Amino acid sequence: MINETLRYLHQRQENLNSGRINCIPSPFAKFRQDFVGIEQETYYIVTANQKCGKSQFASFMFLYTPILYAYAHPDKIRIKIFYAPLEESKQKVTMRFMRYLLYVKSQFKVRITHHQLTSTLEGEPLDNRILEMLESEDYKDILDFFEDRVTFFESKNPTGMYKEVVKYACEHGERIKQQTTITDEFGEQKTVDKIVGYKPHDPDEYVIIMTDHVGLLQEESGKDKRLTIKKWSEYCMEVRDYYRYIPVNVQQQSTEVQSMDAFKLNRISPTPGALADCKDTRYDCNVMLGLTNPYAAGLKDWHKFDISKLKDCQRFLEVMLSRDGTANAVKALYFDGAVSYFSELPGPNSPGYAEYMEKVYALIERNNGSAPKPGVSLLSVKFFAKKR
Repeated sequence: MINETLRYLHQRQENLNSGRINCIPSPFAKFRQDFVGIEQETYYIVTANQKCGKSQFASFMFLYTPILYAYAHPDKIRIKIFYAPLEESKQKVTMRFMRYLLYVKSQFKVRITHHQLTSTLEGEPLDNRILEMLESEDYKDILDFFEDRVTFFESKNPTGMYKEVVKYACEHGERIKQQTTITDEFGEQKTVDKIVGYKPHDPDEYVIIMTDHVGLLQEESGKDKRLTIKKWSEYCMEVRDYYRYIPVNVQQQSTEVQSMDAFKLNRISPTPGALADCKDTRYDCNVMLGLTNPYAAGLKDWHKFDISKLKDCQRFLEVMLSRDGTANAVKALYFDGAVSYFSELPGPNSPGYAEYMEKVYALIERNNGSAPKPGVSLLSVKFFAKKR
């Protein structure tokens, strides 16, 4: 085992020395010591109170970020994402990605809401220039890449979803089996094949399995909601351990956390013990990420940030659990719900904090329509342009 582990460490070192990667880096560069990014063979849970933006964060972190990174770095990784959109339609998931893509690829010049994109309001049809952008070669290339790499689950129950994942694994790798002897329920001994390993055709493929959210899973036969979620979590551990896949489950917090008494006591942050419907998943995951929205609790300030000015555009990301890193680390984020965009904010003691935050406040006012809109946003994100 020592020699095998040393070979593994040498290989990881060589990956970086040769320009390859060992994880998809987090878009929050100053938070990478606490949350490095997306790693193979890692099971993630994203949790928050209702209407806190957990679905948008999960999409930003585990759908948009890996898609755009893989698109820009085909020499480093390949990506495959299985997505269970249990809370919305496939079309809405796709349109949300379109709005995000328009925003970041236009260098923040094009900010389109859902109602604008879908021409919902009478007398306000979508500008033809937006459709022309989406149908242009640059955008269409990325959207085709998205469609090719993202598979929406046909099944909505754990066993059906698990079978879809295993089918893909068998088609894209070799399961290593070993004969073993078991004793059945009648006391008879039988020789069976046991899966003891897996060799993927492409070791640099990142396979993400995202479920949004687990409370809406179709119940398994003979199981209630809690046992259904528990069963899915067991499947998640299995595909993580055998195939090195990356399960990502969105799970709500229980209603007790959102009670008025909790708000009065400033107990508004999610906790592992307050997971809704099935608390057992906290023991199964490698990393649990939580989002807090102090504005929803009616607070005027939180962690030295002026919530009265940031309003609903402030979120706090916390690494609640981490088997291999730091837990309870918190990062302040700017959030634009219209385009599912997140960006890290500087700490209150950082140089230039006051000046930077004034720009953020001005951006929020413009996005809310209370000030003239400039041609470009003041916040920045590194958009990964495809290497050709």
